[in-house]
Amino acid sequence: MLLPASAVRREALVARIDAASRARLLAVVAPAGSGKTTSLSQWHDSVRGERQVAWLSLDALIVRQARVFTYLHAALQAAGVTLPEALPTADSLGVAMLLDTLDRAPQGLCIVVDGFEALHENGHGQGLIRAVEYLVLNSPAHVHWIVASRCAPGLCVSQLQLSDQCEVLGARDLAFNAQEVRALALTLHRRTWAEAEIASVMATTEGWCAGVKLAFRALGAQAPASADNFNGAHRGVVRYFDEVLLRDLPAETQRLLVRCAIADRLNGALCNALTGDEGGYALLDRLEQSEFFLIPLDEQRQWYRLHALLLGYARDRLAREEPDAIPSLHQKASRWFLAQGLKEEALKHALASNDRAWLVDAMDTCAVDWIREGDPLVVMRWLAHLSSDEIVSRDEICCAYILSLVLAHRLVEARRILYLARNHPGREHNEVVQYRFRVLHRLICGDVFGKQESVERYLEGDQMPDPFFTGILIAAQATSLLGRNQFDEARRMALRARDIGVRCVTPYLTSHTETLLCAAEYQQGNLRSAARISARNYAALKSAPQSPAWVNAAVTLACARYERGRLDGARALLLELIPHVAMCSTPWVYCAAHVVLARLKAMEGRFDEAIGLLDVAHSVLDDVGHPRYLAEICYEKVRLGLESNDVALADTTAASFGLREREGHGEWSAPRRYEEAWARCGFATALLAMQGGEHDRARALLQVIRESADGAGRVARRMSLDFALAVCHWSAGRDKLAYEVLKRSLMHDQKAGFSRAVFDDVPRFSTFIRSAFAAGKLEIALPAKPFRQWLGLTALAPVSPQAHQVAGAAAPAVPAREPLTDRELEVLQLLSKGLCNKSISRASGMALNTIKWHLRNLYMKLDATSRTSAVARGRELQLVE
Repeated sequence: MLLPASAVRREALVARIDAASRARLLAVVAPAGSGKTTSLSQWHDSVRGERQVAWLSLDALIVRQARVFTYLHAALQAAGVTLPEALPTADSLGVAMLLDTLDRAPQGLCIVVDGFEALHENGHGQGLIRAVEYLVLNSPAHVHWIVASRCAPGLCVSQLQLSDQCEVLGARDLAFNAQEVRALALTLHRRTWAEAEIASVMATTEGWCAGVKLAFRALGAQAPASADNFNGAHRGVVRYFDEVLLRDLPAETQRLLVRCAIADRLNGALCNALTGDEGGYALLDRLEQSEFFLIPLDEQRQWYRLHALLLGYARDRLAREEPDAIPSLHQKASRWFLAQGLKEEALKHALASNDRAWLVDAMDTCAVDWIREGDPLVVMRWLAHLSSDEIVSRDEICCAYILSLVLAHRLVEARRILYLARNHPGREHNEVVQYRFRVLHRLICGDVFGKQESVERYLEGDQMPDPFFTGILIAAQATSLLGRNQFDEARRMALRARDIGVRCVTPYLTSHTETLLCAAEYQQGNLRSAARISARNYAALKSAPQSPAWVNAAVTLACARYERGRLDGARALLLELIPHVAMCSTPWVYCAAHVVLARLKAMEGRFDEAIGLLDVAHSVLDDVGHPRYLAEICYEKVRLGLESNDVALADTTAASFGLREREGHGEWSAPRRYEEAWARCGFATALLAMQGGEHDRARALLQVIRESADGAGRVARRMSLDFALAVCHWSAGRDKLAYEVLKRSLMHDQKAGFSRAVFDDVPRFSTFIRSAFAAGKLEIALPAKPFRQWLGLTALAPVSPQAHQVAGAAAPAVPAREPLTDRELEVLQLLSKGLCNKSISRASGMALNTIKWHLRNLYMKLDATSRTSAVARGRELQLVE
């Protein structure tokens, strides 16, 4: 076989073919242009002189003239196999004679049959296929067969695979990788293509060898940006498909294929709907059997897609040959997808059909599910394609849109649409719609406890006009009660709303109310109960990732993991859901996800990423106006600025929220009804005062806020404020007061369990409590093992109780960002003796790579950049002698 001049040497593929050729049968099955013959020829060249290879290339003429075994006889003779003079035939006697000859063939003989698909294209081919199959199954063990075909060869491949006697290489195995694409570009054009160009060609061709070559032939002399314009409609691609790939497909099959290409993915039922007959399943089966650029999307072979180039070719051909059929095909696809409950695809095709009436009908059908799924971003994205008149003309669409605007806190637009809907000329609304409008009006006005209509009469029996909207209203009441610190009543209302959600099978409402229950438990300091609720909520929804309900559940579980000190689990879950957290309608969930992940990033020393997360949350929450959660961002930015020694960040944040001015106006001069926004901004102001050495001012602020938190039963916040007061006394040199406040808080709140967030709330708290422990001032048992692990107390030598900062004294050593593990301490001890990595490995019994991993962790935790600085920091913290 003569190789093309531009053929790229594919060493990895050749090695794979060589390994697979040791099996009884190697089947190389891929469409035309996939490089089957070229790859096998390269393998043939690589084993020349080492193995005997008999090469038989089939075509339609050889099969039609029944000369397959004649050419096989010649190929074996050319490979040096001794054969009888009589030419073999395809009958049983001829096959037996050939098997007898193969028994005496040299060890490692490999018989290559290229173009095997020719046997399937001829009426007499089935008998020849059975004859070859018999030869393959009964050949001696030292004879190997390689069959290259554009379609499934039909040689009992599955049977041989089960007995480990067959290997199969498909189109994906033969596809070019990026390195090979780059090499081909250099061979053809003598220039190096940019990475973006290579990526564009790879995305369009999916590594199909002929497609890659067509792309480079078409784009070689053009500007790099033109790589994005190469697709299945390109003239060279169209000619190749017409002359090579589609040439042997019947005209009717081609017509069906072109019509079905209107959809991005296909199955048999959809093909039937698009073509108007029952040939869809047969079409897909025929294309799959022929390996004709049909790519399965699941293991069950229910869904498929066309290769990117074939899809572009088919859509271009449809636009040229049947342009008038395109709108009706889109509408057929839309109706089919909608019937299957696949709303996104149904609406995509409805929009492409240019039929406004059908588009509104489809959205009206989807709105019923949208309301219960609670996905405001999806609703607003799709309804943006409708005019205000079209929205208010349909009750389901209108209610879904208004509720989505309310959940997204776009209340002005929600009020406008509700007014248009109520005053739409010629419209009469039934009782259910009128009830929805009343609920929506109360949500927009914030009058969730309005007297004009009580929901209590709807809570008994099945008399609710619309259970879901009743549940939404009750959940809003629970949220309002949480803000007022009425936890028992909030819990009661949330449980009622959850029962409605369960009864109506609305996962979003159920998940949202579970989130409210979790928040109530946490704010009262019942951390164990909050953790159980979050785990239960997530377990019920983990099979439906990326839905709004799943996002709510995942964020609460991540927060619970963080609270319990399971940082790796919290980090993994947050990284998975952060790209989807914008779809949640609960601002607490959105804020909590960004705040907790920012804290985890800061623990790793990645302060820029932490600040970036807080900036994103700040921008989003500021756009829609959430004072409560903006205050949380304010506090986190101030805390992060002080923790990372970025005083400019803390001061800028304080200025943007006007903390100094608000303090000057006496906002935190006396206790008041506890509000989280008021408390968090006051807490941030106190931290800044402590940073500036104004300890009396800071203490006064903290005591006012603590008194309000205590009166409201906000256990978690009261604990944070106690810790901040203890650090304030300690920083001012009032050690006795500091230890008393600490012991009082720990003794009073041990029942709540370990809360990582509470201990992380206060900068320098870990330094203070280490000092208290080392000085023997903690006369009670520490609350939990995670608490001790957080401080790394078991690894610390006693620290002088006077090691903190007082007037005129030096600043205390900044503690490690995270406690060192026992293994890391062992590595640090050996490092302090001047040992190299190999010596440390031998002394500790750990692998060299493990030593390197521990060193990276040491550098991060100790803020070190070298071995010397790590040892110096260890001595400063009294971790090594």
